[in-house]
Amino acid sequence: MTEDSSAHRLNDQQQVRNRITVRRNGPYEPEPGIPIVDHLGVPVTAEAAVLLCRCGQSQTKPFCDDSHVARGFTDARDPRRVPDKLDVYAGQQAYVFDNRGTCAHSGFCTDRLSSVFHLGEEPFIAPSGARLDDLINAVRRCPSGALGIGIGPVRDATCPTSAGRRRSKCRRTAPIASPAMSNWSMRTARRSHRTPARRRSMSACAAAARR
Repeated sequence: MTEDSSAHRLNDQQQVRNRITVRRNGPYEPEPGIPIVDHLGVPVTAEAAVLLCRCGQSQTKPFCDDSHVARGFTDARDPRRVPDKLDVYAGQQAYVFDNRGTCAHSGFCTDRLSSVFHLGEEPFIAPSGARLDDLINAVRRCPSGALGIGIGPVRDATCPTSAGRRRSKCRRTAPIASPAMSNWSMRTARRSHRTPARRRSMSACAAAARR
C-alpha cells in the first residue's frame, strides 16, 4: 500500500460518523463511543452498550428500562397528527420557515420571543417583530428542527438548529438541553443591518461561518 493510499484511507476512516439506531417501537441504540450526557450536560458513564429511552416513561432516564413494552409504545404516526407542511413567513430582515408537523411543542420560541411567535394566533410568526440576532437565536434553539431561517425565500441549510447540531455530533441528552447561542449569530445580525441590500444574498449563517 502506498503512502498516498494510506493517507486517503485514514481520512475516510476519520470521516465515518457514529450512528444511533432507532429500534422499531423501542429505544435508541447508540454505537459505542458516542458520548452520553444528562440534562445538565454532565457525562453519563456506561460500562457496556446502552439503550436510551424513547417513550419518555423510563424511570432510569436517559437509559431504557423497557417501560415502552409495558405501555405499548408505538412509533407509528398518529393519524390525528399535524401533517408535514412547510410554511414560509416573510419579514423585513429575513424569512422564517416553520413545519408544524415536526414541532415538539417545547414552547421555547413562544415563551422566549413572543413578539415574533404568537401562540394561538394567526399568523403564527411575525419575523419583523424582533431583532435579527434574537430571531436567529430562537431558530437555533428549536429542539425539533421545525424552525428555519434564511435571508431569501429558501431555508438556509447552513444555520443549524439544536436538533441539527445534536444529530451532527451524534449526541443524545435526556431530556434535551438547548445549547447557548454562539457569538456568530450576533455578529451576523449586526452586519446584515449595515450591509447594502445587493450584498445580502449571502445567507446569515453562511456569512458568519466564513468569518
